[in-house]
Amino acid sequence: MPRESRQQVTKRMAVQLVDIYPLPGISPYGHLHFDSDLVMSIRSNGIIEPITLTPRKAGGYYLLSGYRRCQAAAVIGMGTIRANVINCVSKRRAFEIYYQSNSQCVPVQTERKRPESGHISK
Repeated sequence: MPRESRQQVTKRMAVQLVDIYPLPGISPYGHLHFDSDLVMSIRSNGIIEPITLTPRKAGGYYLLSGYRRCQAAAVIGMGTIRANVINCVSKRRAFEIYYQSNSQCVPVQTERKRPESGHISK
């Protein structure tokens, strides 16, 4: 069996929000903006894409992907959230998954004001 497949086993499950922790050394909440559109979407449609977690030795889970979805779920008052749980054997692999999952995340600007001239600013 290839090394990678032995190291990771993914299962989908519902996880209590209170059992989810940020990865040590990562402080994503400082740069997150409140996303009211995401809150409205989750309120209407639920969580479409599960978050990604890995178990903590001390209990609970580290959050690898889905910080904004967790934030929105907490605002709505959801007690649990759908998650893909990946069993990682090393911190390095957990951080690789975190960076790969979040490398495409950019702040979404849903409304852009046009200047008086009618040109959209860059």
